[in-house]
Amino acid sequence: MRWNPKRNSMVLVKRYANRKLYDTQQRRYVTRTDIRGMIQSGMDVRIRDHESGEDLTTRIQARILVDLEKEAQGTLPEKLLSGVIRAGEHGLDQLREYVLGGPALADHVEKEITARLAVLEAHELLTQEEVRRMKDLLLVQSQRILILEARERARMREQDQDALQALRSRLEELEQRIEGLQG
Repeated sequence: MRWNPKRNSMVLVKRYANRKLYDTQQRRYVTRTDIRGMIQSGMDVRIRDHESGEDLTTRIQARILVDLEKEAQGTLPEKLLSGVIRAGEHGLDQLREYVLGGPALADHVEKEITARLAVLEAHELLTQEEVRRMKDLLLVQSQRILILEARERARMREQDQDALQALRSRLEELEQRIEGLQG
């Protein structure tokens, strides 16, 4: 099926006990292939367990990646996958940080801006001075965006740590109650 997303549209998909996925917007059952199509067309897809409300988005996306890997017969580099597995959770955090931002992204953005402005200058659509001013302006804006994204990631990590600590405290409390019942 061809998806025609609205800009920044968000789709809620619910997974039922029978593991079927239900698109609440289209009011029909969908497959992982359908969800892949939605994502590729620019939609923001969120997948939740119908009963518990648990967010299953990343799990389903990981399965979609596995499906893609099967179809493409080994497009992801083995060294990358092995390295992430060896590094465990820390490796996943590093990979997440690299993909979502950091110095590599800033370098990539600067190279892209420079290359595209060079093309405009080469075709004499912009003067050298206009290119310099535009580059300065665009780089300042991209740096602001990267800083804001980094702050947001840090804030989210703090929230995750707080939630994890609350869960640990609750677990300790429950363990103590269980010990009290057994004693």
